[in-house]
Amino acid sequence: MMSFEIISRKRNSEKLGDGESAFFPCWAMGKIAEGEVLALLVYRLDGNANMEELMRASKVAYWCIQDEENDSLAMGNVVQILEGLRDVNMPPIPGSIRVLIDNSSDISLLALSLK
Repeated sequence: MMSFEIISRKRNSEKLGDGESAFFPCWAMGKIAEGEVLALLVYRLDGNANMEELMRASKVAYWCIQDEENDSLAMGNVVQILEGLRDVNMPPIPGSIRVLIDNSSDISLLALSLK
């Protein structure tokens, strides 16, 4: 989760750029899947970022929040991926986040309760 906060400078339940509240990992996964990774970037950078590095860091962040430890990346792999020495695929949506997406009407309530 800290990786996402570093990339975006947003907290888990902070208001998003469009004024909507949402559980940030759910929203971020959607943006990554849609190829809109720039939406995750801290606004002060005005989109000035290496897209390949941003996508790689975002995917690594998602691999690191998998529900099962065995589904996460080893730190050695994380370092190699971030250095560009290794490719990274789109991670599966963690089951805990899938539940939130499937119950998206409850996400706003969850986001408010986390504040």
